[in-house]
Order: sequence, then C-alpha cells, then structure tokens
Amino acid sequence: MKRAIKFNLKYRKADIAGRFHGSLFTNYSSTGGRKGAKLPRISKWSVKITNFTIASFGAAIQSIANGQKEPDAIINSIITGRSERVPHHISKQLMDNQVTAEEASLTTAVNSEVFSANAINNLQPGPVPISEFCNRPENIDLKSICN
Repeated sequence: MKRAIKFNLKYRKADIAGRFHGSLFTNYSSTGGRKGAKLPRISKWSVKITNFTIASFGAAIQSIANGQKEPDAIINSIITGRSERVPHHISKQLMDNQVTAEEASLTTAVNSEVFSANAINNLQPGPVPISEFCNRPENIDLKSICN
C-alpha cells in the first residue's frame, strides 16, 4: 500500500486529484445537491462511506478482471481508478526512500478507509453447510429445507 501511495503521490497527482474531486461531486449529487444541505450529518457520512465502498470494489474488480493479482496493483487501482501495477523499478526505488509526513498521513488515511470498508463488509459469518444450518434449534421447524 505504501508503494502504491508513494508512486501515485510522486507520479500521478492528477489521478488522485481527479478521483478526489470526482468523489466530492458524487457525494454532493447523491445527497441531493443544494437540497442535501438539510440532511443530518450522519446521513452524509453514510453516503460517503457507501460511495467509497462501491468505488473501491469497482476498481478492485476491474483490476482483477484485467489480470492484476498483486495487492499493490489492486490498491493502485483503488487509489487512482486505473487498472495498472506500480512499475517494479519505481517500486523498489520508492521503498528505499524515507516516507515524508504527507505520505505518512495519506497512508494512514487510506489504511483507515480500507479498514472501514472491510469492517462494513464483514458484518456476518460466511455460509454454513446445510447440515449445520438444520442442526440449529431455531431452524428445526424448516421442514422444506431440513428434511
């Protein structure tokens, strides 16, 4: 993640700015534009989180569909919206340099957003086998499924 952020801060500031301003417009329009100013603050945050999650999943899916499998390529596509990998020679060079305060704060912000998106999507456990489902006391009376 640090490589992707450092690469984009150094070489692709316009992509980050475009993604940021696009998200501002998307949030503004999806909360009702001028009329949305009357919405409660919590509603605006839930819209922002939802929009960020949708955009992040879309970028990750596009990256994977284009054959990218490495985490830095997926993170790079989430940050910029472009499905491409951080070049190896630049990646190595960036990791040898010290992290600036701006890069550290952006890394923290992206980590926080990724953690939030992950927390939102891990609300319940995954699917269980039908035998385990039917052995639960609350599901015993489901005759059409558990017989």
